[in-house]
Formats: sequence, C-alpha cells, structure tokens
Amino acid sequence: MTIHIRIDEITTTHIRGFRDHMMAAGHSAATINLRLQTLVTAFNEAKRQGLIDVNPANGVKVRQPKSEGQRKDGRRPFRRSEMLRIIDVSGVEIMGAIVTSLNLGNRNGDVTMMRIGEVNRANAEVHYYNRKGKKDVDVPVLPEWVAFAEEFLQHHPDKANPEAFLFWTYSKSGQKDRVQILARDFADVLIRAGLRDPNAPKPLGAARRTFDLCFHCIRRSLNMACKLSNMQTDAVKALLSQEDDATNRQYDNFGVREMRKQLYKAAGKHELLEAIEEEKEPWMTLEDIMNVTVYATNRLRAIRVNTEAALPSTAPEISAVAVTKESNHEKES
Repeated sequence: MTIHIRIDEITTTHIRGFRDHMMAAGHSAATINLRLQTLVTAFNEAKRQGLIDVNPANGVKVRQPKSEGQRKDGRRPFRRSEMLRIIDVSGVEIMGAIVTSLNLGNRNGDVTMMRIGEVNRANAEVHYYNRKGKKDVDVPVLPEWVAFAEEFLQHHPDKANPEAFLFWTYSKSGQKDRVQILARDFADVLIRAGLRDPNAPKPLGAARRTFDLCFHCIRRSLNMACKLSNMQTDAVKALLSQEDDATNRQYDNFGVREMRKQLYKAAGKHELLEAIEEEKEPWMTLEDIMNVTVYATNRLRAIRVNTEAALPSTAPEISAVAVTKESNHEKES
C-alpha cells in the first residue's frame, strides 16, 4: 500500500519507522546508515529550498556492531556506598555537577552549560539543551534536588544572575574542553574515593570506555534506579532523552542475580527472595538517590557554615576604636 504525504509533514518518527522496517527486513547496519545518510542529504536540500524548516532525518541511525578487536563497554551504575564516598571527597562545584547529573541524568557536556535561570525551583522543573539530541529538554526533579540546588546556590559567586552558568568554572572552556576537564576532575574524585587506581591513565576522549566507572555512569545509575523503582520504560526514556528502546536497554545492568530477584519479587516468592545471597550491594533505587542527595545537601551546608565561621570578624576592632575615640574625647574635655 502506498501512502502519500507532504514533505513538510514528514517527522523523525517516520524516519525511525523506515529504519526499523529496514532492520526487521535483515539489512546490515552499514546499508541502513547509508540509506539514512541519503535521506539526510535530500532533506538538507529541501531545507535549503525552503520546503521544510527542520531535517527529520538528522540523528537517526543504527549503531554499528563492535568488532572483535574493540573493547566491550564495561561501564556500570554506581552503588549507594560508592556515591557517598564520592560526595565525601568532592569540592563544592563538582559535587553540584555530580548530584545534578544523578537526579537529571544529563551528560557532562549538558551539565556544564546549565544556567541558573533554567532551574525552576518553584515548580521543581529544569530546562536544559540536550546537545547530543539537539533539542530543548524540560524535566521534573525531586524535592530533594530542589533543596540541594537552593543550598548549592549559596556557594555560587553570581547566584543572583539568571544568565550565569550553574557551574561557573567549567563554562569558561570550549565544549570539548569542558567535557574532558570535568571527566578528568571526576577521575581525580574517584581516585580520592578509592574507586580508581591512581596509576590508571587519565580519561581522554574515547579512553573513558576503558573504565567501568566514569562520569557517564552517573547517568546509568539514574536509569537503573528508575527501572528498579518500577518506573515505566517510556517515562525513563523521556527523562534521560533516550531516542529508542535499544539505547534504553544498553543502559540496563541486569545480571542473572538481579533478574532472579526481580522475578521472585514479581511472582510473590518472598521465601525464595530472602534466600538469595547478597554477594554485592545492589544498584541504587530512587530512594537511594534521594538519600544521597540529602546527604550531599547537608555536606554543602556544613562546608558553608564552617567557611562562614572561619571568616575574621571586624566587630571587636570597631569597638576598640570607638572606645579609644571616646576616651580621647573625655581627656580633651
């Protein structure tokens, strides 16, 4: 059956449907991507001629399968105890970036370009630009992160300026440098927390894939927490700006043990659930993320209180000067 549709009515959903149809027909990833690139070129020409405003084929592709010589991506989510250790050794600004990514799931390049005015604390919503997906994103946030943001802004050097970058140091660099600087700073945090070998090479570009823990793993942690807290997959995809089910599944870290736990829990086999040996601390749930966020808020507050207490007071000096002047005046009289 042939369906006729105007060129300006074609959306990204249509292009993804074409891609999925090609995949179901058994075509290779290379063949599909070649045809998708042909569509990109055609729609770019249509855009140049004023027939469409947006190219619907941009960003639609098939992931190429890894060759045997490529290293498998071994990245995993963080556990609650690991995140607490990270918070303990983090400075104010990078702690803000870590906790923000843990609650929003945005990538480090997007985190570093967030502005104060994009945080709607009254409505518990955050707006930011997703650079990989090339689109604006609005996401809800938990009250615990709103309280964290309130405390974090008390440390901000330009907190009254809505146009100021939320993370003031990282925003001073170019986009590529921002990503790499934050990745290296986070690597240092992992070393101080005892979660990475201090002799391991610093992350640079694709080298981050050689580590099982990196900044991107914070995003994976939120994905797993949502899944383990029974959040619907479509809602998780929307929250993390994942374009398809394949990407969403790539973020999952369900081993046999975790799958067995979920199976027994869903089937009501509580006696079997209790019998499973807890070999390792489980992945975080949303409740764990809330607890970590509250812990980070308290740590920021303690840092601020200690800093304010350490500031020298000028009140005694002013009093002494006033008393001296008064004494001199009495002598003159």
